[in-house]
Amino acid sequence: MLPAYYNFTRNGILPMLIFFLANATPLHVHARQSAASFTGAASNAPLKFTDVTKEAGLYRETSAAAAIFVDFDEDGWLDLHLINRHYEPSILYRNQQDGAFTEVTGASGLRFQTDRGGAMWFDMDNDGDQDCLAAGKNQDELFVNNGDGTFTSLGSLIGRAGTGRGGSLAAADFDNDRLVDIFVCQTDDNPRRHPADRSLLFKNLGEGKFQEIGMTAGLADSYDALAAVWIDCNQDDRLDLITASRVPPLYEAYLNNRNGAFQQATGRVGLADAERRYYSNLGLSAADLNGDGKTDLVLLGDSLRFYLQHADRFHLRRGEAFLSPPQILLPIYLVTWADADNDGWRDLFMIAHPSSMQIWLGQKNGRFKYHTALPAVKTTASNLFCVEIGDYDNDGDADLFLAQQGASTLYRNDSPRKNWLKLRLRGTDRNAAGVGAQAELYAGARRQTAGVMTGATTTGQTSETLHFGLGHNARADSIRIRWPSGRSQSLTNVQANQTLEIKESIAAAFEEVTKAAGISGAWVSRGAAFADYDNDGDLDLVVNSGPGLLFNNRGDGTFVEVAEKAGIYIAPGPTGGVAWGDFNNDGRLDLFMTRESKLPHRLLLGNADATFTDVSPEAGVALPGNGGPVLLADFDANGFLDVLIPSAKPVQLFLNHSNMKFVEAGQRAGFGHVKAGKHMTGCTGDYDNDGDIDVYLSNSNWSYKKHDAPNYLFRNRGNGTFEDVTAPAGVADSSNSKGAVFGDYDNDGDLDLYVANDGGDNRLFRNNGDLAGQAGTFSDVAQQLGVAGPFAAHSPAFGDFDNDGDLDLYVTGASFLYYDSLKVSFGPLPDALYRNDGYDPTRGWTFTEVTAEMGIENPASCIGAIWGDIDNDGDLDLFLANSHDLRGRKISASLFNQPPFPENKLYRNHGNRNHFLHLQLVGHRSNRAAIGARVEAHAGDLRQIREVEGGSTHGSQNSLRIAFGFGKRDKVDNVIVRWPSGIVQTIISPKIDQILMIEEPFKAGPFLIERATLARARKWLPRVVGSLGGLIFLAALISIGRRGYHLMRRKLSASQLRLLDWRLKLSGTPRMRRQAEAKFDEENSPQRQQTSLVKVIVNLIEFKNDHLLTHRVEPAPLLAGNLSAFSPGRHEKHPYLLRAEKLRHLHKDIAEVFCSY
Repeated sequence: MLPAYYNFTRNGILPMLIFFLANATPLHVHARQSAASFTGAASNAPLKFTDVTKEAGLYRETSAAAAIFVDFDEDGWLDLHLINRHYEPSILYRNQQDGAFTEVTGASGLRFQTDRGGAMWFDMDNDGDQDCLAAGKNQDELFVNNGDGTFTSLGSLIGRAGTGRGGSLAAADFDNDRLVDIFVCQTDDNPRRHPADRSLLFKNLGEGKFQEIGMTAGLADSYDALAAVWIDCNQDDRLDLITASRVPPLYEAYLNNRNGAFQQATGRVGLADAERRYYSNLGLSAADLNGDGKTDLVLLGDSLRFYLQHADRFHLRRGEAFLSPPQILLPIYLVTWADADNDGWRDLFMIAHPSSMQIWLGQKNGRFKYHTALPAVKTTASNLFCVEIGDYDNDGDADLFLAQQGASTLYRNDSPRKNWLKLRLRGTDRNAAGVGAQAELYAGARRQTAGVMTGATTTGQTSETLHFGLGHNARADSIRIRWPSGRSQSLTNVQANQTLEIKESIAAAFEEVTKAAGISGAWVSRGAAFADYDNDGDLDLVVNSGPGLLFNNRGDGTFVEVAEKAGIYIAPGPTGGVAWGDFNNDGRLDLFMTRESKLPHRLLLGNADATFTDVSPEAGVALPGNGGPVLLADFDANGFLDVLIPSAKPVQLFLNHSNMKFVEAGQRAGFGHVKAGKHMTGCTGDYDNDGDIDVYLSNSNWSYKKHDAPNYLFRNRGNGTFEDVTAPAGVADSSNSKGAVFGDYDNDGDLDLYVANDGGDNRLFRNNGDLAGQAGTFSDVAQQLGVAGPFAAHSPAFGDFDNDGDLDLYVTGASFLYYDSLKVSFGPLPDALYRNDGYDPTRGWTFTEVTAEMGIENPASCIGAIWGDIDNDGDLDLFLANSHDLRGRKISASLFNQPPFPENKLYRNHGNRNHFLHLQLVGHRSNRAAIGARVEAHAGDLRQIREVEGGSTHGSQNSLRIAFGFGKRDKVDNVIVRWPSGIVQTIISPKIDQILMIEEPFKAGPFLIERATLARARKWLPRVVGSLGGLIFLAALISIGRRGYHLMRRKLSASQLRLLDWRLKLSGTPRMRRQAEAKFDEENSPQRQQTSLVKVIVNLIEFKNDHLLTHRVEPAPLLAGNLSAFSPGRHEKHPYLLRAEKLRHLHKDIAEVFCSY
């Protein structure tokens, strides 16, 4: 078997054999010269090969059609497997580690006889050794390696699924399950298309079992394929398939849809013109020709054409652009790639007519320079079928074996020494051979990539050992291993000329702690939310499940269930969504819950003793709904949280009128035309960056066939009404959507949108940032970024679980579609955790699915996933609200709410050494929970935005804390908070690795006072009196270190107070001060009235020190005397002032009084 260190794929041996038979023209090789070694024609030729066939014990008459170097006994030395023609038995040689081989065919039990055949070696059962599939005309046989040098035959793999017509094999792990799958090409000598020539795709089920899925996987139209290669055509980390055929269409490309199926996309990937350019097709080959990390194509036949991959398409480059000199012998039958001279550039080996093997050396400019043709290997004419390349003597360079009729030949590479490095990769027990692992190596200015079994053909496969030529570099600067599990490992400053065995790290990021943490109770869970409802500094958990579950965080890693004690318990029944918010702005979180089956919503008001009071009827929200999410935001910008219920019919919008009285205004706000399906969810966020909260509604019809329930994007006009901008924005998905969430995955400063679909591809709509006063547009990049799965998605949740500075994504799988509707074999519907891999200049932004490898396994159908830091260690933990577990049962409506119910799951994140900053925001002029606030964090070149969420996904809510990760950056430059009130606050250089509370600056009287300033000025406050001098003195104290101080801008008119354009600059000239004093001296001036109010506010601050007061009182009319105040007009946002009677006993009840302005 050819070791993986060459990272290339080739066409199989059968296409060439078929061509021979069809044309009846044998491929002759010149008479072998007497010299035992040879070099290139040029005097400075770097290559030298020596014929060592006889010394190696391989000189015997054979009819070899294929040869494979493979370490079948796992001793670190490459053995040799020969497949003969004319039904002669195959031959297996063991490497004696002294340059010689010993035949062990009989002792091993690996005997196979066929005509026109080949073999493929791969670890099919994940036991750490290589198994063998031998295939040829009319038969095939699968051999399992017993690990003791012997093999056991499992009989035919292709069996009745095949036609006996033979064909080459192409193996790869196309579905990323760490098991090698096999594509079988079938054809015959008849150029006519025949049903028996259909290609086959065998999915590896593990334990030596395979299932043929070609018809259901979208490959029903693949016929008469000579050869096939697996290539990632669109850079989504899933292997796609390209086939070459003898009959039109000559070339076909099938894109991997990530759900076990393929889509024909020949034109989309740029290969449609290949049909017109080739009249004789002998196969294809694949390799990274230009070192950009993307696999390119070489099409073989009566001409040689190179197709370079760029921007998810292949672009034709003629052979002359790569070959120097451009003249080559045609046609080309076979192409092999290897870095024979260890200079870091792949070399090209070609078998061409007439009877010639040519070597072209890779150059730094991306071209290939002609080196030599190998000498003859037999004194009589013979057919040359295959060249196999591998380092059989472990000296670090590539040796050659030529398979031919008569006597095959082994050439030892004796070229001048250059540096090299070999990596032997070992995966976990779920992927022992490391199938799909990718290695990226940097040495000097050279970047090289190689992969393990990323795409192998019958004679062009790869093993778990990767080989890199380093040229004159004595060491590799860095090596990064990217495992299929999503884990990455890095090495730096690696010494050259050695073989390293690298084992995949198995430390998972998450640990399930459900039972250990005391999270109990199984019911149909519809939603969950993290929040610190008892204000003790750690996150508690509510689950809308059956009677309602409330888990109080004890602060020691455990929870206690207190739903009944806290007053949220209700008789078990249909449940819905849940969200935390402070509806009366008293500093204690309240709870809003929806229920299904037209049961009324519940609004539970938080009390000072951590209990709740149900105020739903008197608040006006006890209307029937249909469950679903609770979306909270201050939609009308009056400082109080409103409630949007998307699943109600019609959509319900409850506007909070500040006195705990809600008015339903969905129709008036612009939601009246929404065409609701069977269920509607949604999310909120300021996607257009204009400072108010917009809404996205996702619609479901419980059918992946119907597309009559579109989604909607509503843009907030800023006055409490909304404009439907779905069509111009390009987000009108109608694919049975079950959930959506906003998040800035690409750190470009605007919110992107992820939509979870049940029974089809999910969408990741990238915000194009092209607002310019319009609705703005989005582009779906889910397939491109690798986040189109899982197949049955419900609840997406963005969160930076690894604290590297970009948002990762968790998507739950929980289909409610009936069995007959899905049209797939029912089984577990897995969740998916996508790690954001950040931005790469070549590939852009990408994600990698890392669910199992991060330690997460959730076979139940999950409705809600939420992020929150339950242990205050700086990383995000994960809670999964599970709804039902129908494994082994046929889905039906009657089973959805029937026991047994699955347990919910809590995963603790063990974290890493990356830096973080978590923020707890407290609003004062804005809603107290700060829902809708946007925070921007800057750390060097890293810029991130987050918003405080008021509920999203499928009825759940992430923690109200904002979580930033900064990777290895150990300093935050600044944090900018844009409060829902419009106030913008900047915190310079906050300390990193902490949970920081930030309170919104508040206006007391005419002064904008921040809490930190009040704490410093506290001891001078008792001296302040009602005079102008005292007022200026107070302002001077508060303004120390600042250029000036802004008065709150207000104007008085006959009916209301309005903003007054007035500023007091203490650093101004004496004339400016006199002008300011003159304004205050005016009788009955607005400033005069505000001065009296300032004395009241300052006194309140004195008694309370630097803490805000906690009770809101009713508006008061204008009062006389020293306690004068004014009442704003009806259009003011904050009309609350103090009643005079409250001020008479401040020393007694100051803690119960709150003044907001």
